[in-house]
Amino acid sequence: MEYIERTYHTKIPAANDRLAKARLSFKRELQTIMQVEWIMRDFNNTLVLAQAATENVASAAMAIISVMIILAVVALGLVITGSWMIFRKAGKPGWAALVPVYNVIILLEIIERPVWWTVLFFIPFANLVVGFIAMLALAKHFDKGVGFGVGLLLLPFIFLPILGLGGAGVTAIEGSNAGAAAASDTSDEAPEIANPSNQRFILFNAMPSWMVSFLSHVALILVLALLVIPLPQKKTVSFEAGEQTDTSVETLDVNLDVSDFEATDPFESELPEQTETTISEAEPLTIDTSAMVEMSSLLADDSSNFDGDEMSELSSTDLSNEVSSRSDEGKQQLLRRYGGNAATEKAVQLALKWLAKHQLPDGGWSLDHTIGPGKFRTSPENANPGSRPEARFGATALALLPFLGNGQTHLTGKYKNVVKRGLEFLMDRGVRRGRGLSYLEPGGTMYSHGLIAIVFNEAFAMSKDSRLAPYAQGTIWYIEDVQDPVGGGWRYQPRQAGDTSVVGWQVMALKSGKMSGLDINKRTYKLTNKFLDAVSMNSGAIYGYTDRPRSANASHRARTSVGLLCRMYMGWDKNNAALTDGVEWMAEMGPDLGARVNMYYNYYATQVMKHYGGDIWKAWNGKMRDFLVKKQSTDGDAEGSWWFGTASHASDVGGRLYVTSLACMTLEIYYRYLPLYGEGATDDEFPLD
Repeated sequence: MEYIERTYHTKIPAANDRLAKARLSFKRELQTIMQVEWIMRDFNNTLVLAQAATENVASAAMAIISVMIILAVVALGLVITGSWMIFRKAGKPGWAALVPVYNVIILLEIIERPVWWTVLFFIPFANLVVGFIAMLALAKHFDKGVGFGVGLLLLPFIFLPILGLGGAGVTAIEGSNAGAAAASDTSDEAPEIANPSNQRFILFNAMPSWMVSFLSHVALILVLALLVIPLPQKKTVSFEAGEQTDTSVETLDVNLDVSDFEATDPFESELPEQTETTISEAEPLTIDTSAMVEMSSLLADDSSNFDGDEMSELSSTDLSNEVSSRSDEGKQQLLRRYGGNAATEKAVQLALKWLAKHQLPDGGWSLDHTIGPGKFRTSPENANPGSRPEARFGATALALLPFLGNGQTHLTGKYKNVVKRGLEFLMDRGVRRGRGLSYLEPGGTMYSHGLIAIVFNEAFAMSKDSRLAPYAQGTIWYIEDVQDPVGGGWRYQPRQAGDTSVVGWQVMALKSGKMSGLDINKRTYKLTNKFLDAVSMNSGAIYGYTDRPRSANASHRARTSVGLLCRMYMGWDKNNAALTDGVEWMAEMGPDLGARVNMYYNYYATQVMKHYGGDIWKAWNGKMRDFLVKKQSTDGDAEGSWWFGTASHASDVGGRLYVTSLACMTLEIYYRYLPLYGEGATDDEFPLD
């Protein structure tokens, strides 16, 4: 027994020590793998840029060749037209100009030179001398000088039409009997020259015959070349760094516990079974279903990029400080502290009721809220649908965000079933792109993806449900992967040069990802800062759309609100001079409460003012809060929604649902996010170095 105890006390600690060393070794190997992955991604970016440059050069070359062909065809047309008239004046058939060899013979007949000269036209260098003599003779034949003959040789497409269409007549060549005969029998020959049979083939009688032959053969060669030369094709060069990671991990003698990620259906039995209802106007968009992601496959695939231990660690991370503000107790405290009241919370609840009522049977929403069952959708007071019904993903995200902002999740809250069905709608429609998960869609583009990334990351942070982890991480990875590798922004399509509006939603998604405990690559932050620097003036106080604004005016206020919020999220201190200048500039203009209410500007600017705090926030909040409470609809089926009468920024596209979502989230500002500065501020900011 004593031996066993002694063995237990010596062997077990040694085994634990070896296990700890193995885990440390694994961590180091994993870090090395991630570094290799990023090197491969950078190399991939370089290859893509090089490929794009090559394609641009090829396109430019093809454009130049096309222009040259067009010019050659035009020149040939001019030459043929002029030559036709010259041949007609000389009494020769115009079609002879296009017959190889014969056209040379006809030219020699006109200038009265021996037929055997035909051979000289096909001998290199000799043909240049003979051609020069022939052009001088042709010019003299029509009473023109030496200079005109040189023009016929060098610029036939100009001088041949002048000679053929001008008033020059045939002149007898010195020593020619034919010329004398022509002069003495003019009246007899004229009818023969005017014979209609000689006026056929008007297109083919122009230019020196050797030039006709030359240009005809060149044109034929170019046509044949265009038929056989392949056009440049776009090719995507891709390195699957994830595969590299899997291979390296398998070589490690470490057993990872992935029991938390066993295959399961979305939300298992907690999701109610949905009756499939056909709504032709609101069908989900047809996309590549072969690439569709099912949650069960993501969670069960041990070799996927979603590491089980990492996700388990995320689900156990203490995120309470970030989202506790949305709990019932937290909301009441923050409403009183930051200027909300019972009226604002009543308006939020009415808005959530309107949004829930317009959820479609498949669990999603449409920007055209009039689509779907129920007469309440089409009542006159509930009009103003959006013009992009195909953007189902973006519409669903816009509708879910106010529920999440109010503290509702798929597990708790009055509207938990609404949130469940909405999340399920999105979970069934993601498409794997490399290591990431894409929600690009027609009509929504990267706007939709950014909004959905916010939804998944907020839902994950609030519920700590590990089944949402792959969706939170996958959408963030996709944002990182499709960032413009040169300018640092995002726009409608992957790696497209950015604009401030799309960048704003992606940065908010990255912020939500960090809030949910995910790691964001620092290179993404640095590229984003590069973009923001490129589109701002006054050291970052005022922001433009795709480039730097020239002056500070009201047209830049919406973009400035987006830019300043991004800077706040990315670590700018409250005492930053540019931040202060930008905030004071917007505060001077105030919220947009006029005839064309720009809720996009109001939504972003209200967040900036709330984070900045102080008297500026109090003045702004009083105006914005009371305006939204007053303007909320109380009429029939539209009760709880907002519409300001005249379409403003994107409201014609997003319709009543878009405006209602932004207005509702603006009234949730008191508790939706903890302040970045001052008392009670969160210490969460993006580290940039």
